Order: sequence, then structure tokens, then C-alpha cells
Amino acid sequence: MNADKDKRYSIADLFSILRRRLLIVVICVFVCLAGSLVAAKYLVDKEYTVTAIMYVAKTSTAAPDSYQTPLSDLNYLQKIVISYIEVLKTDIFLDAVAKQSKLANGTGPLQNMVAYNVINDTEYFELQVISGNPGDALAIAESITWLAPRIVSEINEYDTLKVLSPAKAPTGSSGPSLAKYIIFGIATGMFLGLILAMVLSRTDKHVKDKDDLLRRYDVPVIGHIFIPFHRMEPMLDVKSNSRSVYWYKELLTNLFEDPGSGLKTIIFSSPDKNTVKSTNCYNLGIMLAQMTTASVLIIDCDFRRAEPQNEGDLHNSALYRYFKLNMKPGLSQMLSNKNLHAKLINKTDIRNLDIICRGNLPMYPADILGSSAMNELLETLKNKYDYILIDTPALNANPDALTLAKHADGAILVVMQGITAFQDIKLAISRFSMSDLKVAGLILNNGYKW
Repeated sequence: MNADKDKRYSIADLFSILRRRLLIVVICVFVCLAGSLVAAKYLVDKEYTVTAIMYVAKTSTAAPDSYQTPLSDLNYLQKIVISYIEVLKTDIFLDAVAKQSKLANGTGPLQNMVAYNVINDTEYFELQVISGNPGDALAIAESITWLAPRIVSEINEYDTLKVLSPAKAPTGSSGPSLAKYIIFGIATGMFLGLILAMVLSRTDKHVKDKDDLLRRYDVPVIGHIFIPFHRMEPMLDVKSNSRSVYWYKELLTNLFEDPGSGLKTIIFSSPDKNTVKSTNCYNLGIMLAQMTTASVLIIDCDFRRAEPQNEGDLHNSALYRYFKLNMKPGLSQMLSNKNLHAKLINKTDIRNLDIICRGNLPMYPADILGSSAMNELLETLKNKYDYILIDTPALNANPDALTLAKHADGAILVVMQGITAFQDIKLAISRFSMSDLKVAGLILNNGYKW
């Protein structure tokens, strides 16, 4: 199956990407917001705003009989104020303002600095002058409020332009708007964060979720397990309300959904290291023994795991954590001395669950696992136990699991979200397939990778 052909994203896909790459989005928002604030404070020129309020009024001088207004005085003033504002925007008037204010701004800059706004459709309007220099803004505003009434009186002697609120020197800067820069920074950060998250998601060759596995491989995903950072879960109990118990019950149900599958001897492996494989193997063994009347044996065949160097290493092993067992003596001694078989099978506190520890590290693990002694031991154990779970090293790094393939009914591959690569899973599945061993299912453990 090829999941790379269709790269279109649905809304659900985008939310899933955001959830997985949330830290990246947060970092982008933080960086863009900080950049916007720095730009607003140090890079963008400050602006100063001076305002004045003016209005159009009828003169008290009686108009001649020939002068008639088709509208009421109020409607007339509301309409005429717009015309006068247009006059105040002309180049002729702005040239006069430039001369009056004694500033060398010229008409062009003044057009960008001066604005008029009618107040609530009345005869009142607001003059607004914005400049990078507070003195210039005040000089321009005072020039306009001085010249504008004279221009209006020249146009129509029966109308008067008056100043209701004169221009005053600004007490502080009016811009840039900090709120606008904050909004811009957050919006830009979210956009860039989403783009970066999508790029990383598209180029990332590691397992991101269960759907990745379902799209790419014709192997069922039998479990999706959350593994804590510390990996120090207490021993599972079928009667517990722990979420872990629920996950492993579901895994058990999915694994043995088909009663005719014939899965009795199962190899646990992984494409690569650091997938918490052994934890899954032991927990599944615990749940299988507790939920059924079957006899279960777990064999630790991971001879590639380093010897514990201190008590901390020992306590971090799944064997010690769950069962207070050391790695040796165990399997390697059983293979060298058949008379020790019964003595080196460890009974656990869980009914029907036994464990064979790893034992001493042999010089050539693959050779000892493929030996006739191992063949005889497994045949003997199959007659004694209903289910045998064999914990083996990472498959792509070592061939150990393949030497046991002929004794197993199926294999389970454990992969880690955000860590295991697609190509490694494909290689592991193909290697088992070449050994004529079916991969019964994939277990996805939650990992943490940004």
C-alpha cells in the first residue's frame, strides 16, 4: 500500500498535525510575537496625532430673497459639510497649509498626513493630522483650522466654518498600534507554525499515528499503548481500573479475535531499539494468564540487551520491575544443562504464568538460539504450556528472532510513535515473511518527538 500518493489534507488532518506539532506552532507564535513587539518598539517610527473638531454653521446675516435652500437648515448643513471637506483636500488648499505652517512637506506628504471624518452624519467633522514629529502635526492642524474658515467664507458668504475643539499638542505617541502588532505577530506565527508543521509532517518518515500503519501495511494494528516517560508501571491486574489494563485487554481481544488463528507460540520483536518491546510482552503475558485459564510462559531471549551495570539498571528492567527477577540464571544455563530445565523456570505470583530469564550472555546469541538444544527445549515447553511468548531483540539489528521463526505461529512487531521509521517496519515485515512467519499484528506505543 502506498500512502504517499495522496498528499491532500482534510480539516481533520490539519487538526491532527497541529496536535502532534503543537510545540512547533507555539514556538513560531512566540518568535513572531516577540519580533513584532521588537519592531513596534525599536524599528517602526513613532506617530503623533493632533485632532480638532470643526462644524459648518449658517451666518446670522439674513440671506437675500433670492437665496433659498431646498432643504431644511439642518439637512443642508449635513450635506454641505461633505462638499467643504472635499475642498479642504484639494492641492490648492494643502499648498496654502504648507506655506502657512512654514513646513516643506509639499502637497503629496500632506495628503497622507491629513484626514477628515464626518461625525455621525452631522455638520460636525473631525480633523486628524498624523506625523512623525509632534511639532509638525500641531503646526499643520493649526494652519488648517485657521485657513479653512476663510476658504469657506470665500466660497459661500452665508456659511461659516467654526472650530469647536482646537488643536492641542500631543502628550504622547499614537502609534504604532501595539494591539495591531500583537495580532499580526500571533496570526503570522500561527500561519508559519502550521506551514512548518505540515512540511515536517510530509517529510517525516516516522510513524505518527495508527492511521499511518493502517495505510501503509497489510498488517492489523492490534494495540495502541501509552507508555509513561518513566516506564515504571506497577504490575497490571485484570481487576484494576487502570487505563493500561483496558489497553492490554483490547490488545488481547484483537490478537485472538480469530479462534482459528492457531497462535500459541508468539515472537515479540521490533524493527529497532527503544520501542519498550519487553514491557508489552510481559504485560500481555500477565493479562493472558489472568483473563484465561491457560498456562502461559514468557521466555526472555533478548541476549542483545546489555548486562545491568548497577542496581538502577537492574530495577529498570521489565523482569525486575514486574516480577522481582534477575536476568540470570536462565535460558543459557538451561541450554547447556538439560537437567536444570524445571529448576530455572520461575513461578510468579500470577496463577498460570511462568518465566524463563535470559541467563548469561553467550558469545554468539544467534547460534545458541538456533541450536538443537533450543529446538528440543521449545518442543518440550510447547507440550507443557498453552501459550509461549518469546521476547527477542530488535529484528533489523540482529537475526535472533529469525532463528526462532520456525518454532513460532506468529510474530508481533512493536513500534514507537515518532521514533520508528516506515522503512524499518517494512524491512522487518519482509524479513519475517521471507522466514515464512506471519506478522500477527503491530503494537503502537506512544512516543514523544517534536
